[in-house]
Amino acid sequence: DLASILKTCAYNNFTIPFEHTIHIAMQVCSGLHHAHSKTDESGTNLGIIHRDVSPHNVLVSYDGEVKVIDFGVAKASVKLTNTMSGIIKGKLLYMAPEQAMAKPLDPRADLFAVGLVLYKMTTGRLPFEGENEFQVYNKLVAGKVMSPRKVNPAIPEGLDRVMVKVLSKKPSGRQSDAMAVRNDLSAVLQGLDPGYTASRLARFMETYFPPPPINTGESEAVAATQGAGQDGSQTQPDTPAPSLSLGA
Repeated sequence: DLASILKTCAYNNFTIPFEHTIHIAMQVCSGLHHAHSKTDESGTNLGIIHRDVSPHNVLVSYDGEVKVIDFGVAKASVKLTNTMSGIIKGKLLYMAPEQAMAKPLDPRADLFAVGLVLYKMTTGRLPFEGENEFQVYNKLVAGKVMSPRKVNPAIPEGLDRVMVKVLSKKPSGRQSDAMAVRNDLSAVLQGLDPGYTASRLARFMETYFPPPPINTGESEAVAATQGAGQDGSQTQPDTPAPSLSLGA
């Protein structure tokens, strides 16, 4: 999951290259657009809103695929049960202001969360951090977002503009839907790295976040046999290729 990737990056003082962050965000937008535009058999929009878009709910595969998961707190207009008035669901650090204030939501609340995920990937921090939830809530409700480029000057100007727009306090100031955000990001990626494909993300994952080896009794026995010298003594295995150290 993206949260684990970001933890490891922070532990090693390392950031995900911008082309990968943009691609990841684009694919998240594609998944959200599919959910937001989902209809029933009669063509009526189901009104699905994820409400919990965060790095914990974004998976990155070793094939370069990106998946949005855990619609457990998703809101749908056709749900048989309704959330009680005033109840806030989701992670406070990745909420839109209107969601934190328990106001009526539309899909643009998820777009704000995508902007927060992008902010975290590109700067290593969030715009509404605090020592406790009360401070976070007050900053979130105020909705004042510092330009990402002021935190990390290396962020491309085009990406900064997309993020600032999607992080508008009022939903009306954001892009109209998830596909609009995806198109804006696609234009930035095209200018930054023309010809980018998901295979690049796959190589990045294999290089810096290799999957742990699968140990079986048979493989361990073979390794022990191969590691033994003619006199029965053990020889040292080859030194593994260096990689990022896992965080806590």
